[in-house]
Amino acid sequence: MSKDNWHFDKKPETEITWKEEERDETAPYVSMNCIEIKGDESPKEISVDVVVEEMFEIFLNDNYISSFLGSPRELEEMTAGHLISEGYIENADDISSIEIDNNKLFCKTKKLTKCTADPDPNLRVQKDTIFDLIDHIFEEGKIWRRTGGAHSTIIASQDGEILAFCEDVSRASAVDKAIGKAALEGVKLHKCIMATSGRLSVTMVGKAVNAKVPVIVSKAAPMDQGIRLAQANNVTLVGFARRPNLYIYSNPERILI
Repeated sequence: MSKDNWHFDKKPETEITWKEEERDETAPYVSMNCIEIKGDESPKEISVDVVVEEMFEIFLNDNYISSFLGSPRELEEMTAGHLISEGYIENADDISSIEIDNNKLFCKTKKLTKCTADPDPNLRVQKDTIFDLIDHIFEEGKIWRRTGGAHSTIIASQDGEILAFCEDVSRASAVDKAIGKAALEGVKLHKCIMATSGRLSVTMVGKAVNAKVPVIVSKAAPMDQGIRLAQANNVTLVGFARRPNLYIYSNPERILI
């Protein structure tokens, strides 16, 4: 088998210029010292940016739901997205309030509505649109560029318009944030694409399924149970999307080659 056909994690051939970018003092990373060893050069102490990871607890109508790791930014979006992507609520219209108390996230709902929308079976996406979204992840992932420790998720229209972009130390929380950000802005998720940097495990695919997203794309690998869940729920799953190649694991009719 030639190397061109292997599944391997190869980043696009783009120049990373994070040292030239202005440091975002509000971003969830901190400066820490480490010893740098490069080849045969003498070790030296340097300062690097390290992404922040914190534990959050979420409550729905005063009932504890779950705890999970994430970065301390876009907490309202993360709260809404987590509840939608884990199937506790159908959409953002169900939410009456979100309150943040340190790392405790409190959501109250109105009378829950029943969502009638399913993943759009008629959605069609150009192959180049998928590659453009993956490129956008690398180009706009500023926390990832500075720390190497963040994941990114995009919610986009079928034409590739970026409707939400979020980064987080956790791939699951990056998905929650992007879903929540889009939902709070009134985006109809059943007509959207979700592109992410993380592996497509059953947990990640399950979030998109609960949010009714019809197309999931990643530069990384899918897992077997993630593929089976996508197949069972009429969701198109694309993995290893890196120009000029991609792999479609379920419902290929939505991808225009």
